[in-house]
Amino acid sequence: MPDPVLDIKIQPGGALVEISGNSGKIKYTGRAISVQPGSYHIKISKTGYLPQEIKLDLAAGDKHIQTASLKKRLDVSQKIILLDGTEIEGKILKQDTDSVIIETGDGEKKISRAEIQDIKFLKK
Repeated sequence: MPDPVLDIKIQPGGALVEISGNSGKIKYTGRAISVQPGSYHIKISKTGYLPQEIKLDLAAGDKHIQTASLKKRLDVSQKIILLDGTEIEGKILKQDTDSVIIETGDGEKKISRAEIQDIKFLKK
């Protein structure tokens, strides 16, 4: 059987990809690569984004496309604590009498003031 083929699709582009496996480190050029069967550890990083690590096992004949979406790293300045104890960290963009809009690593969230127990301002 042919060696496994690994392809990695990352958003946003331009991320650093480090692959290590049974045979050591593998250079990733942004295109599908043929690798030896075995276990692999993939580290994906980009300035301004949270890094991501992936572990996978590839067998002979596998054709694997790994996708990864890096989340933006935010300078956390506020923490909203909901009535159920959930904590949401991010930057408050807008507030009014009914709701708060906060930017998090997953995008903007609109939270009803009725759900909020407390808002804490964090030191940077």
